[in-house]
Order: sequence, then structure tokens, then C-alpha cells
Amino acid sequence: MNFVKNLILYCRACAGCGKSLGKVEWLCPVCQKRFYKNVSLKSRWIGNKIRHYYLVDWEPNDSFLSPLAVSLKGLGFKETYETLALLTAVDPSFQPGLHFYYHEKSEKDHGWQWADRFSAVFKAQVHGLREVDVGRKQSLLNREQRRKRHFNKRPNQPGRAYFVDDIVTTGSTALAAYKALNQPENFAVWSLFYRSTL
Repeated sequence: MNFVKNLILYCRACAGCGKSLGKVEWLCPVCQKRFYKNVSLKSRWIGNKIRHYYLVDWEPNDSFLSPLAVSLKGLGFKETYETLALLTAVDPSFQPGLHFYYHEKSEKDHGWQWADRFSAVFKAQVHGLREVDVGRKQSLLNREQRRKRHFNKRPNQPGRAYFVDDIVTTGSTALAAYKALNQPENFAVWSLFYRSTL
């Protein structure tokens, strides 16, 4: 298993510059330095109800960040996701008894992987939220169609609840999660990227 993993890492090109210079988890050292200049803990409100924490402002026309955001939708970035999750440790709201929720699909995808790494770093539980009436992929929906999406209801666990996603744009997925958990008082959203426009 380790042999296969190392082989993949040696064959993988940097998601930033496209070069393959030995073992690459996600970015080469030069692109890592450039990417982490964009990373800082930020927060905003979604619908005046939900605190949204995120690490990177992604402008859709940014020729460097756009391919990076897309590249993380694949599997196999365990170390990268752990590193990014650790950057959130400065948030004082992280405390024992955390529960991380994610948009559960039919397979373990990048959303699950991101939530799984969060739960591993913070020793927390992770729970999937299933979408009701799954139709077209979210990337193909406009703002109005996104607002109509919702998850199956599930009881919220005691303690602070976080919804984890890779990219937040309209915030409709996060709001759907908030409603599915019966609008818990201690609820927030964590994402890697915030993109202000579709």
C-alpha cells in the first residue's frame, strides 16, 4: 500500500505549476509558499445567522487559485487536508465535544475526506448529511435552484456543531445543514475557500 501511495506521489504533478519535481502531495515548495501567502483565518456571516470561517478568498478569475480549488476535489490529499485543518486551531471556539457534519454523497469523496481530516485533527466525531431529492450536480445549479436544496433531518448531537465544506459560494448548502440539524445554537461553517460569485 505504501509503495502504491509513494508511486502516486512521485508521479503526481504540482497542481499550481504543473511540474513534477519528485514527491508531490499537492503543491511543489515554490507553489506552497505562494498559496500560503493567501491563507489566513477569516470569518463572515451567512444570512445573519451562521458564522462562516474560511481560509482563502477565491476570486473566480484568479488564475493561480482556481485550478488549486478544483484540484482538491480529487482524493488522496490526506496530509494536505490535515495541514489546512491545523490552521484552524487558532479558532477559540474549537473545544471538546465537537461534531463535524458534511454533505454525504454515495461515495467517500473530497467532502468526506476534508471532514474526516478535521475530525482526526480535533479528535471529534464526523457525521454525514444526506441530501433529499438529489438532482443535478450543485455546480450546474443557479442561486435560486441551490436555495431549494435540503438535507434529511437528523437529531443534533450535544456540543458544538460544524458543517465542513471545501468551497462556500451562496451558503445554501450550509443553511440546509443548519435547518436539517434543527437550527442548533452552537453551529458554524468551516470551508477552505470562500467564493463570492458563481
